[in-house]
Amino acid sequence: HGVIVSELKKFSACAACALKCRLLQRTYGLEPAGSHGVWSLDDYHFLPFLLGSSQLVGHPLCRPRGALSSDTREALGGGAEYMYLGAIGFVCQVKTGAPFEEH
Repeated sequence: HGVIVSELKKFSACAACALKCRLLQRTYGLEPAGSHGVWSLDDYHFLPFLLGSSQLVGHPLCRPRGALSSDTREALGGGAEYMYLGAIGFVCQVKTGAPFEEH
């Protein structure tokens, strides 16, 4: 558990920024950039995917395809410990009606 906490501290500024952007998007119903564009408050933030994936390198329970499973995300803390899982969970939460791959 200590390793996870130390990894989160490394990315805390990026994670805090992504959480604030997500809060703004949900609070004010902002659409993601690309549809009508909202000052780059995009629900598909790339840094949490890029940096967050490094947290899962060599993880014994989470494989790339498994991250799309809500059961896997919940078993690993629902995205609270891993930025990558949190980013995927947010996209799944705000985008409905189509498979994840189409977002």
